[in-house]
Amino acid sequence: MRVTGPLVELVGRDVERALLDASVRDGGRRLVTIRGVAGVGKTCLVRHHAASQPRAVLCDVTRAADTRDLCAAVARELGVGASIGVSRLGEVLARRGTISLVLDGAERIVDRLTRTLGAWLDAAPALRILVTSQVRLELPGERVIVLEPLAPHDAATLFRARAHDARGRALPDDPDTERAIAAIVRALDGIPSDLERIAARTVALTPVELATRLDELADVRALDRAWSLASPEAHRALEACALFEGELTLAAADAIRSGWSSSAITLQELCDRSLVRARDHADGTSYALYASVRRGARARLASRRGAARVRARFEEGVLALASSADADLDAPGAVAALARHRGDLERIAREACDAETRARAVLPLASLAALQGGIEDTWALLDAALAGSLEDTLHARLRHARARLARRMGRPRDALADFEAASALAGTSDLAPRIATDWAGLMRHLGRRDEARALYQRALDAYAARGDARGRGRTLSSLATMTHEHGDLEGARVLYEEAVAALVATNDRLALAMARQNLGLLEQESGDLDAAEQTFRRALDAHRALGNRRFEAISELDLACLELERGRPRDALDGLARAQAIARASGDRREVGLAAATSGACHAMAGALAAAERAFAIARRELRDVDEPALRLALEVHELHGDLAEADRARIARDARRSAELLASIDARIDEAERARATGDEVRFALRVLRAERARWVARARSATVARDGTWFTPPGHAPVSLAPRPVLASILRALVAQHLRRADVPLANEAVVRAGWPAERTLTRASRNRLHVAIATLRKLGLDAHLVSQGEGYLLERVAVHDPALE
Repeated sequence: MRVTGPLVELVGRDVERALLDASVRDGGRRLVTIRGVAGVGKTCLVRHHAASQPRAVLCDVTRAADTRDLCAAVARELGVGASIGVSRLGEVLARRGTISLVLDGAERIVDRLTRTLGAWLDAAPALRILVTSQVRLELPGERVIVLEPLAPHDAATLFRARAHDARGRALPDDPDTERAIAAIVRALDGIPSDLERIAARTVALTPVELATRLDELADVRALDRAWSLASPEAHRALEACALFEGELTLAAADAIRSGWSSSAITLQELCDRSLVRARDHADGTSYALYASVRRGARARLASRRGAARVRARFEEGVLALASSADADLDAPGAVAALARHRGDLERIAREACDAETRARAVLPLASLAALQGGIEDTWALLDAALAGSLEDTLHARLRHARARLARRMGRPRDALADFEAASALAGTSDLAPRIATDWAGLMRHLGRRDEARALYQRALDAYAARGDARGRGRTLSSLATMTHEHGDLEGARVLYEEAVAALVATNDRLALAMARQNLGLLEQESGDLDAAEQTFRRALDAHRALGNRRFEAISELDLACLELERGRPRDALDGLARAQAIARASGDRREVGLAAATSGACHAMAGALAAAERAFAIARRELRDVDEPALRLALEVHELHGDLAEADRARIARDARRSAELLASIDARIDEAERARATGDEVRFALRVLRAERARWVARARSATVARDGTWFTPPGHAPVSLAPRPVLASILRALVAQHLRRADVPLANEAVVRAGWPAERTLTRASRNRLHVAIATLRKLGLDAHLVSQGEGYLLERVAVHDPALE
């Protein structure tokens, strides 16, 4: 069949089309194989390619079962006798000269192609052969182009186009339809044939309705042809691997192996047959099944004897992998392994037949939720698991896990009840000191320090009796934090150093990163901000490497707070936004609230009171149910920045009475918070920042206030001066303000001042100098005499406070 033109447009294949064209161009490969899963669009791609070639012959060989059928199909398209053999066809192809022979759908006869194609290529030097197949040919000189599913955007475009063809009108552009199409694209893995088949159903069903019915509409027959090409071992491996919800690793395949001798060899076979995709990552290779393949393999497993045994082996394998990762979360790749199997663990926790298996699946999920979010879903699974009949140790572990999540969710009463129950169930087991340490942390946040200290000591004694240096290091780090919060900086430093030494010796990277982060808070409070920054950045890198999203958010928050303490609120806002986003994704309302409260302080310091109030409202909402008095007090201190900004506005408006009232109220509330300052480092930080801003307020009261855009300024004790009618002066002042914000101690050169006022001036002439001196004299006369200083060959601003109208 000579190709006269493609039947449908090619969507999202520009890169593959260019790669194919380049592969067969003059001097390119003579044998190219387009490999991909069934329905991925191999035929459509080669039809477009062949249509652009002047001497291309397209042969459909999907029904060919042997060499005779292959030769007959090729001979038919070449217009010669149907009974012609391999040698004669080679001669015919040689006589045709430069020709492109396209064999579409050759996977069934791959084992017969080696000698046949080799003979034709030898007989016809100008011949090029292009093959589409789900399986590699493994021939010498073969160039393989793997056709992957469509990217999400291209897949959505294809779905809309085919739906339009079927309906005769376009699909709506509303958000619900967009979300439904995105869900369909994800569920179908971007496979064009599946998308086209489902798009045709939009005649009767909307995309929203289709998105909820994909399982019942799925075509499990798509696996049939590829299945027939795989070995029995590959069949068994595919059925078992199809039980994974997401990607799997070689270790995961080994963990569930039953019925195949080598996972590495079998996965390679499945990849070669386009049933599984291999994906390279920094930490190794993972394997992903296409959605259509997964559905077909699960259907086959469900229909045969022994399915229950395969599922049981799968559950045990996944639980073994997850338990191993959960036991050593600071090991490289441990958190990533848990995250990879989250869907598998959730399904086991919901569907496993016995209570013990469900409980074992929930425990690693709880650890993952504490690090990366998903707390509310995991909480529901914990509740369900605790309703079963369990032995005491497993029951204690579940209670302990739920208590830790209750803390993250701001539910201290629930946490207390679970800690007490877990402690009673654990008795004197190895779990008991871990429970005591976490329980003490809750008591510390609730301000019950004596009880917290007693629990820490109980844990330390238990770890000492067991010779557990790692557990002792973790508990010492927590005790150091409480000592720090109580204001004993030197005592805290001693405990931190002892904890760090123990954690380094036991290579506990997770706890070591947390201990160093707390040590950074100590350095910050001691005034060594540069050392604190280095410590926080080391902790941030460690948390990122470990996949600890919760403490990644805390590290970002700590770094942003450093910028705020340095008096750079605008620089702090970017870090606070990152911290808030990460904390929200991990379900940590405590850190979301703290980041929002600190953002409110930053906005207020910059004079953006509306933005400040929005941030404070978020903080109040997030911390409302977090029963920690220290956090509420820290929020109240941060909110005083809004009052301080109002006092500044009153000063600028020459409302001395209002300004004095606000300042008196602020000072009184600072004194109240000072008396409770030992309640936590959050309060002490908030007070340090507020006191520094209060001091800057006093300096501003003796300073001129200048608008960042140069349109006005207010001399101390005088009314505002508008420069709107004087654009040259406004431009000069704007340039001086910009230089002040860049480097307050470096003057703006005369040439730059002239260019700001008179952009057309390129050189400093006598006339331009005169204009400059008149402008500077005018600004001084208007009220900037004590603030606009000549230094060398330039000018700078002194004792000014910059106000940004854009932040109003």
